[in-house]
Amino acid sequence: HIRRGDINLDEHSFRWISFDELLEKREYLRKKHKNIHFTVLSVTGYKHAQLNTENTSTGHYKKNSFDIFKDSDTTLILNYCDLQCFHMMCSADILITAPSAFSIFASYLNKTKEQYHLINKKCGESRPAVL
Repeated sequence: HIRRGDINLDEHSFRWISFDELLEKREYLRKKHKNIHFTVLSVTGYKHAQLNTENTSTGHYKKNSFDIFKDSDTTLILNYCDLQCFHMMCSADILITAPSAFSIFASYLNKTKEQYHLINKKCGESRPAVL
């Protein structure tokens, strides 16, 4: 889950996870697991998401552009039904959460032992959950 629709770096920086950090986590999991498939859940089109851009190690992207995640092992699900997204997070084999009550609550209901709760690097480090 990538929180983008209602936040920006100026007003909600503690909730902001950079695309680079998410790409790093995806590479880590690719090395750890063979035949892994990723599903990216987020929303686009809100006021803040349209105004911002993000520099990453691979280029300059609009923050509401998820093209950077497009790959053969990654499915993008954007602007989808909240309840269906919540269900997908609750049943994911591996869960990466945003600093968001929506994804954190899904992690409480998810039975997997492999969860990663990302936080803004300025506030601390991301680490696997201890369950």
